[in-house]
Amino acid sequence: NAATELRWFGQDSFERAEKTIDRAAHDKARANSFRLAGPEGIDALLAKLRSLTNLRVVSDAASATGYKLEPGPFPGWAKAPEW
Repeated sequence: NAATELRWFGQDSFERAEKTIDRAAHDKARANSFRLAGPEGIDALLAKLRSLTNLRVVSDAASATGYKLEPGPFPGWAKAPEW
């Protein structure tokens, strides 16, 4: 990798950049992005959407797309969803 990257930027460029990093801010932003990309983000959204529909996407080798919609039980909403 050094032959690829270092032909454009010398090692000194990377060393200078490393010194300018606010490690605490970086670690906080990284943890925040993982949290929002997972349990409090897409995972929460998908869980909410699953609770509002009885359709599921399942693998189907015979389908042209490789998937199909499969209806499941639908108990109805206990209360109206809030968007």
